[in-house]
Amino acid sequence: MSSTTLLTQDHSTTPTIGVAEAMHQLRSAAGQMLASVVAAVRPRTSRTAEPTSRAQAAANAREIAFKYRQSDPGFAADLFAAADHHERGPHDEPARPDSVMGAKR
Repeated sequence: MSSTTLLTQDHSTTPTIGVAEAMHQLRSAAGQMLASVVAAVRPRTSRTAEPTSRAQAAANAREIAFKYRQSDPGFAADLFAAADHHERGPHDEPARPDSVMGAKR
């Protein structure tokens, strides 16, 4: 019977850190990531928000939809639909297919 013994040496230059230091680095990185996400989604305050008419707000939504038409057609379609809905107002009922076709109940 024969056996082989392999002796290895660790030549890595990366210092090992303890669990406490790793948790500290993780907490720090998570805090920086959260701050970046909050900064990214926070509304910009560079210009003052002025009240707009329903027609102007719908036009703004359509303008954004046109920008996304090629890269994300589904999102653009949702924006177009939202603009139409917003422009109609809160009390307007959408046209029903049966009422458009002239069917009676």
